[in-house]
Amino acid sequence: SLTDDGKCCNREGKCCPNDKPLLDRYGNCYACNTSTVINQNGWPATNCTTICPNRVISNNISSRVYCALPCPDDKPLMDFGGNCHACNEQNAIDLETVTSRCTQSCPNRSISSPFYCVPSCSEENPLMGTDRKCHSCSYEGEILMSDNPNCLSLCPNRKLGGKNNAYCTLSCPDDKPLVAYNGTCHACDTSTIINQNGWPATNCTTICPNRVISNNRSDRVYCALPCPDDKPLMDFWGNCHACNEQNAIDLETVTSRCTQSCPNRSISSPFYCNRTQCSDDKQLEDLNGICYPCNITTAIPTNEEKCQKCINRTYKNGYCQLNNL
Repeated sequence: SLTDDGKCCNREGKCCPNDKPLLDRYGNCYACNTSTVINQNGWPATNCTTICPNRVISNNISSRVYCALPCPDDKPLMDFGGNCHACNEQNAIDLETVTSRCTQSCPNRSISSPFYCVPSCSEENPLMGTDRKCHSCSYEGEILMSDNPNCLSLCPNRKLGGKNNAYCTLSCPDDKPLVAYNGTCHACDTSTIINQNGWPATNCTTICPNRVISNNRSDRVYCALPCPDDKPLMDFWGNCHACNEQNAIDLETVTSRCTQSCPNRSISSPFYCNRTQCSDDKQLEDLNGICYPCNITTAIPTNEEKCQKCINRTYKNGYCQLNNL
């Protein structure tokens, strides 16, 4: 608090000397001409300019008071915390509640949602992403934008797509027609599972008839190649698994796929596809985990250990066959 003679004192009665009259929230005293930004949180905001008329308050929030020297001409932009910046600084500057200061101090800058003061983009690089960097219309990567309409108005050669139409991208070329949620382009025969969240599910198979959609959720679209014969079970995300895989496989909303693809597996609560053990009447397990009776006449592809469970069979050249064959 201020004493009658104008000194600044804390609750314990410690008062600052006349040559360092400014008290911060931690009890330290400073001269009015110090270049340090003084954190006076907890003090009335007016303490700053009353005690040191040569200083200013950096923001308009009474609970977060920063007392600073005015900014010099070569760094006219004061941020929320009282630090000064040059108008040609490339970094985004956090202004929080004092966003009007952006263009007032630096006409070459503008506010990027919600409260960052950034350099305005040039004609050569007109697109600003949420990373607050400027990009050219021919930029080959995807640009995540908060001001979506600017994508098309500034760069007619680009398009909006992906989740919430938030990505500004170049149109995909003929050899990579499949667009992912973030605007990247992929060939139809790529082994990569393409996350198409935000796109209509039909985009996957319409654009690439050789691919499939891994699940039945319209808000979580994964576009994948069909599974091969040795890994016939596709999980919710489009990964392929062998039927004899030991791990439980997460199918979420496509649980019917468990036994359809792998008769040796079954669903356990709530949506995991687990491998089941062979029963006494079907002791012979092949390489895919499918169980057969020991008296089956067909030679079964398996390993020697599994073949030995049937005393009437012999292992030879990768197959388990009846002894009399």
